[in-house]
Amino acid sequence: MVQAVGWAWIIQHRVAYAVQLASALVLLAGTVRHYFGRPLGTGASWVLLAQYIVIALAFGMFIARWDANRGHGVYALLTQMVALACIFSIRPSIFVPGCLLAMLVTTHHANELGLLSHGDRVNLTMLFVIIVVSCCMKYYSTVRIARDRLLLQEQAHSDGLTGLGNVHALRQDMPRLVGGRISASVLDVDGFKLCNDRLGHAVGNTILALLADALLESFGPQGTCYRTGGDEFVVISVDLPEREQRALVDDALARFHSNASARGIQIDGRPITVSAGTAHGSVGKASDVDDLLQLADQSMYRMKERRRELLAGAGHQEVGGGTS
Repeated sequence: MVQAVGWAWIIQHRVAYAVQLASALVLLAGTVRHYFGRPLGTGASWVLLAQYIVIALAFGMFIARWDANRGHGVYALLTQMVALACIFSIRPSIFVPGCLLAMLVTTHHANELGLLSHGDRVNLTMLFVIIVVSCCMKYYSTVRIARDRLLLQEQAHSDGLTGLGNVHALRQDMPRLVGGRISASVLDVDGFKLCNDRLGHAVGNTILALLADALLESFGPQGTCYRTGGDEFVVISVDLPEREQRALVDDALARFHSNASARGIQIDGRPITVSAGTAHGSVGKASDVDDLLQLADQSMYRMKERRRELLAGAGHQEVGGGTS
């Protein structure tokens, strides 16, 4: 066998296989680290994949060239192209030009040696088209699935009416708060069921949307706002003093009352009010967030009770919102 193919052929083939194996191991190591260790950035992931694609195509061209010199075809390159198209989801704008260049160089060399008939060239062209179509279908199918998954994840963690995070988003964010100090506020629209019954659900939805907008405008990047269910909202701020948290809540309620009044939204001739409570503390574990939210919730309900007493004592006169 050595005499038939020569030591040069054997050594160069072994080196080529070793290089491709090393490239595959690098890609495998990066993939394992990404999923089971520290996730890689998009740039690093693309570099890992790109190096394997380049080496795989170069390997296919190299082996095919040697096979052509020995009177065989270009099957080694085709095998690499099929493997890349089947295993990976590669952007067609990257995959197609690379494969086309490799195919043109390899078939040109084989054609100069007189190995390709007209039928061979037609068959190779058809195979190349099939590989390209397969690559495009796999890539865009993968992209569509990824987008659908991302959309479902966003829908599962966001409130459709207000666009705020929902209770699932709040639960997901809790572990990130560990190790810091937070201010947590709970807000609840007073008499919201009565609003829905008297004014209709469309106006009720407008009330919730106005409150969400007011919270976002007042807190901006300083706090994360959630609608945790019904007419209840939560705002969590990291490293924000309780006094400043209360001030921002009051600012949001003032915005809400102004916007609701401008739209003529009232119940029994009185403006819509919102009760709010705030708590502040350190987060040593995720459950500490629940404890702070419970304290804020208790504070909010004390405000509701005081407001009911004031309304009863004042003969249903106007009472504005605020924090406690």
